[in-house]
Amino acid sequence: MSQAELTRFLDLRSGLPTGEKTHQTVRHLGSSARVIYVDRDPVVVAHGQQLVDGDDNAWSVEGDLTDPHGVMVHPVIRRYLDFTKPLALFQSATLLAALGKRRRLGSSGVLTGRGIAVGRR
Repeated sequence: MSQAELTRFLDLRSGLPTGEKTHQTVRHLGSSARVIYVDRDPVVVAHGQQLVDGDDNAWSVEGDLTDPHGVMVHPVIRRYLDFTKPLALFQSATLLAALGKRRRLGSSGVLTGRGIAVGRR
């Protein structure tokens, strides 16, 4: 898959910004790239909406990464992301949040995936 094929980005548990946000970074790939931020904190979502105001290809919505079905059926996500085409999924620092109270001492986990790195060299 080439970088040109990546035009859809889903940023789960986006949090409050500490630097350049995903939609600003992906503009280097082209202005048509779509970015949707998802967070369960209404304050984060409201701040995200202010950040993407005026950008026709970026949205900030409320959702919880521990409820994947709820995220997938969100009206904005269903309208603007085509899940039959390549999608970049961002989940930065989300493992402990996803596990929540289900963590137990001595538990193990496996993370796997196939992806493409996007960035400047």
